[in-house]
Amino acid sequence: MLVRIIRKEVTELIRDHRLRIFAAGIVVLTAVALCVGLVHHKNVQAFRQESQLLTRQQWEKQPARNPHGAAHYGIYAIKDSPVLSFIENGISDFSGYAMYLEAHYQNPMRYRSAEDATAISRMGNFTAGAMLQYYFPLFIILMAYPCFASERENGTLRQLLAHGVSRHKLFWGKAIAILGIQAVLCLPIIAISLVSIWYLSGSESEPILRFLLMISGLMVYYVATALLTLSVSAIVKRSATALAIMLGFWFITTFVAPVVTTAIAEQLHPVPSAEDFALGINEDKLKGLDGHRAGSDSYRAFVDSVLQHYNVKRTEDLPVNIYGLAFQKGEDYSNTVMDAHYDDLTSIYEDQARVRRSVAAFVPFIAVRSWLMGLAGTDFWHHAHFHRFAEDYRRTFVKILNDDLAYYEGHLTTKDREYQFATDPHFSTLYAKMPHFQYIRPELSEVFTVNQSYFAILIFWCLGLLACCFASAKGLKP
Repeated sequence: MLVRIIRKEVTELIRDHRLRIFAAGIVVLTAVALCVGLVHHKNVQAFRQESQLLTRQQWEKQPARNPHGAAHYGIYAIKDSPVLSFIENGISDFSGYAMYLEAHYQNPMRYRSAEDATAISRMGNFTAGAMLQYYFPLFIILMAYPCFASERENGTLRQLLAHGVSRHKLFWGKAIAILGIQAVLCLPIIAISLVSIWYLSGSESEPILRFLLMISGLMVYYVATALLTLSVSAIVKRSATALAIMLGFWFITTFVAPVVTTAIAEQLHPVPSAEDFALGINEDKLKGLDGHRAGSDSYRAFVDSVLQHYNVKRTEDLPVNIYGLAFQKGEDYSNTVMDAHYDDLTSIYEDQARVRRSVAAFVPFIAVRSWLMGLAGTDFWHHAHFHRFAEDYRRTFVKILNDDLAYYEGHLTTKDREYQFATDPHFSTLYAKMPHFQYIRPELSEVFTVNQSYFAILIFWCLGLLACCFASAKGLKP
């Protein structure tokens, strides 16, 4: 009986020419979005790799100068485009992809793609992830909303139950038919995605594992959508009512709730303006040692401590360069100040994320979107991870230069603060030996741990709706 019900439902759904047109449309558009995203990703990745190579060449070819001056000359750390960003680009267009590394400052990310976009393109991107999150659930709703309500209106539901058809078999037969058709529609999208990921990542297996986890979350979301729609159809008397309820639910949870949630999170945990944030850092930095302010009390106290340590009376008698030591001491202090301010800023964003996570328990779309962005590597957590990684590199980069100024014997014979040795080959080798910036992405296990609550929310929705479905099937009335 269950097989017959499934066959009958599949046949009716396939015969509906409106559903066929809608299904063909979203599959074709999603495939096109994948191809467009693939080409865009390759272009972006090539540009960023070329930019990183160019900024490295500029660094190595700079003229010989004071090593601390070279630290101010700086270098860029450029973030690669994650492989799965061609499916779900998340906040990539708004977070920037390059960080300028220089002495004394922890700069924010620069060059946001959204800044160069038109007003229309800023409203949303044409990506496969958007199609899978927005329109595939809508297709499920259009398939499932009339399943019971229309049969109740036509009187066929009464006939089926009068002939002894099990309510539970009828309910689950319709559910399996709808989810089966949805799975068939997803198969070509999954196949194209896997081929594209293999093409982009080569022998790496992690992007494929991430994609499979993304698909798992989507499938759970689709099951929850189908179960909810069938439950509504089993309860209400008219198919138009079921359609109105589900379209309202889809529109509110997909378009309204995410925007309202973000606004609430920003109101509850406001982020300081860029001007106030920078002003707070500069005010705190002025309270400590700054190697550029040789006449300050903190600088004189530091010089006295160094003289006492080496048991000499004058800085000229030191076996090290006092400026190099002072610059690094000031760098250590400014790092402490910036860590405190950035930790406060990060805690604000974490508070906002907790608000969104709390709302996601009631709005499954927020959960599935967060799940996809997290696994694609295009969420805020990955953005912050790159920022911290680049900052660690900046500190190593500046310390190498300050230590060279402090301990390289060529700097001990110069009396002033301009250490130019154009004929000294030491500088060219110093620039060339500087470690290359190579970003190491977080492990999949760490990413899963950070985002597992969103997957748990989707599972919770599924289990809760399963219970509702059993109750709806048991109480199904003609």
